[in-house]
Amino acid sequence: MPATGQWIPCPGYPSEMSTRTTVIALTVGSCFLMLAMGCDQKPKTPVAKAVEPAPQPKPPASMPGFATVGEAVEMAPGVWVWDLHTGDGASVGSDARTVSVSISGWTQDGTQYFGSSAGADELVLPAGGAAAFPGWSEAIDGLRVGGTRKVWAAPPEGVDDWPVKGDSPVVLDIVLNAINTNAMMRDPLPGAAVSGAAPQGGAEGLRFYDLSAGSGVAAADGDTVSMRYEAWLADGTPLGSAMGDPIVLVLDETTAPGIRSGLQGVTPGAKRKLIVPAAVGIGFDPLGTVPAGSTVVMDIDVVDVRPARPTQATAEAN
Repeated sequence: MPATGQWIPCPGYPSEMSTRTTVIALTVGSCFLMLAMGCDQKPKTPVAKAVEPAPQPKPPASMPGFATVGEAVEMAPGVWVWDLHTGDGASVGSDARTVSVSISGWTQDGTQYFGSSAGADELVLPAGGAAAFPGWSEAIDGLRVGGTRKVWAAPPEGVDDWPVKGDSPVVLDIVLNAINTNAMMRDPLPGAAVSGAAPQGGAEGLRFYDLSAGSGVAAADGDTVSMRYEAWLADGTPLGSAMGDPIVLVLDETTAPGIRSGLQGVTPGAKRKLIVPAAVGIGFDPLGTVPAGSTVVMDIDVVDVRPARPTQATAEAN
């Protein structure tokens, strides 16, 4: 009979063999033959080996930005914080949707990616999830408005969406300016007025308002949407527009996650306002003149929706 690759334990033999043991299992009728480095009839007692826990990363003595004061607190594995100044306002909790922060950030060697020598970036970021890095929500948990916190965070093993290249830990100086239960960054928002439209939610702090209804096929994941748009930064700075010939987007991985999610359900003729946080939009690398971590506001005018798969009505029409 041909040899199999199956592990066939000898009675009384340890279930885990040394990597230096060559094992060949043969199946012959109902008999199992194991050829190893001997299979004694005398049972062998497994010897448990002590497993050394992996060392947890810890912050270095010297870091860029504000000097540390007092003892650090580990908020999550590899995420350490120092409260340099305790604010006197509300604290970040589970009801916070977004936070308005003044933030400076560096790699451990001092390369700056948030803020500049001129000062910190003023950003509105989702309070939950991994808005600035995996572990962000834990890093700001309990921070009070008006407070200043220093954060040191190392990338978790296997993480793919770390905000800086390589495996460098990040260092952040954060001043919490406000906590928002909705993603309203400016009143009024840039572009079309939301009037009485209700804010609706999405992934990682995404918000949108349906300004007027359309009709026809509702866009779903994988569909193609033709649209006109105008876009601004959260402070009202114009970012771009396509008000002439419509642009075409496919709602798949080629489109920013916030826009892909924010266009779900739109129909031809609909108008929708999107508020797209950096975590699901521009991201945390500078994009031309657009600051890293920017939130984008978009007014969308839907021209057409082409389903990825023909609907029954379309098939019958053809």
